[in-house]
Amino acid sequence: MQEPAAKSHKGIIDRFELLEKYVREEVAKRVYDNTKKNYTIDELAQLYDKSTDDLILDAVRREGLVFVGGKLYIAITEDELGYVVGLEAYFKRPDGEWVVKKNQSAAMPLNIMLLDSRNELKRLKQIDFELTEPEAGGGMHV
Repeated sequence: MQEPAAKSHKGIIDRFELLEKYVREEVAKRVYDNTKKNYTIDELAQLYDKSTDDLILDAVRREGLVFVGGKLYIAITEDELGYVVGLEAYFKRPDGEWVVKKNQSAAMPLNIMLLDSRNELKRLKQIDFELTEPEAGGGMHV
């Protein structure tokens, strides 16, 4: 039997995962619905800016966490035919305990990127974007 605190913690994790799934699906729709445009890596990262802010603010509001930092990354898949987008956000509880929230998208086709961006991602394997406090002018540095 779960303790009440454990149930509450699991509920918070479930809400974060549901919100992240929704964000991932919405961004994928934007990318796939606009197949005539090829994106730079920076433009792809910008698609996640508002949703990343929303995820951070939700964790702060619902769990009483303090946002410390993190990264959004775009990484090439092993077969180099696609890419994934991941999020690592670091928080502290009021008692000083660290909380890390991570998630990664399913693979998406690399061919939606401009050729220069595809080649850069293949060369670097992963490109990181620093997450910043949402109230401080946005969710990440691109």
